[in-house]
Amino acid sequence: MQQYEQPSLALSNRVLSERELAKNLGLSYWTVRGFRLNKNMPYIATAGRIFYRWDTVQSWFDLQEAESQVQPESQGQIRRIH
Repeated sequence: MQQYEQPSLALSNRVLSERELAKNLGLSYWTVRGFRLNKNMPYIATAGRIFYRWDTVQSWFDLQEAESQVQPESQGQIRRIH
């Protein structure tokens, strides 16, 4: 996973648009949008617009990273389908 830089205090307290968040994370707008739609990244919807709180998104990424480190107990068996 790409390391994100620690934001300035001003950024950590701001609410960001999807494009602003993407720029600050170093990701594309479409990647951020995909995280929101497909991975349940937390956001604020108001007046028909989408916003993100930096600290909340940073915590979400930390949780995603922690969950990806957990090794599954068993993968099951591989079956050949004819």
